[in-house]
Amino acid sequence: MSPALTAVIFHCVFNPDGSITHYGHTFEMNVFESMPNLYAVTVVERRSSETVKVHGCFFMVTTATHEDIRFEEVVGDAFRNVRAFKAIDEKRLRFKPARLGNLGGGPPTEKEMLRVALTQYLKFDTTAKA
Repeated sequence: MSPALTAVIFHCVFNPDGSITHYGHTFEMNVFESMPNLYAVTVVERRSSETVKVHGCFFMVTTATHEDIRFEEVVGDAFRNVRAFKAIDEKRLRFKPARLGNLGGGPPTEKEMLRVALTQYLKFDTTAKA
């Protein structure tokens, strides 16, 4: 099996004050088009049996799929390449990938990615204050 090609195109961090810091990554359009799979990966920490904290989310295009044996390794490598996640202890984390496909008309917009990231946050995080 040849190594998977992967590029992170966007990431966001959910800050303790409720704000979201987000960044689009620079990439060549031909790179995006050459990778058939788009994933939103939510970065979560299970703090107890009932408490899950979402730290952030990143979007990656890749030649790998969630059915590949090494997919978790591909996701971990992509995570480690996002500078904003360096301070997070990876040993305590879980990755929740959601396959978005490759949206045909090019990369999703910043607004679309933020919408997906916020949906994933609301789905997984149990620490948010009402």
